[in-house]
Amino acid sequence: MDTGNENKKHKQGREFADKAEDFLKDKTKKVKRSEAFGKISGLLNHVEDFMEDQSGKFQRGETGAKLEALKGRAEEQAGEFWRKARDASRKFGDQVDESIDKIKGKNDRTNYQNGGGI
Repeated sequence: MDTGNENKKHKQGREFADKAEDFLKDKTKKVKRSEAFGKISGLLNHVEDFMEDQSGKFQRGETGAKLEALKGRAEEQAGEFWRKARDASRKFGDQVDESIDKIKGKNDRTNYQNGGGI
């Protein structure tokens, strides 16, 4: 076995890792000292404060009440949409039945699936 060569490669790898670590530490220090980092840190502090405020409002029930009202309106709108979609599909079904009957030469609407009282 060539342990001398392996030791040399191991030493080179360790030196490379140490240099990479030093490089990253240096760049991290420079970034932390930069003006942009300061601005971003300040912005993140404002965001954190805003989120804490909103969380407090939610826990006190202010936002929860708004969400409940929104939920109620959404349920009403969904129900209205469902009724309109159901009515439109029934009308469409009747129109399809009517068209088929015209092609067949029939004129009696009482046998339609939706026109006959359903």
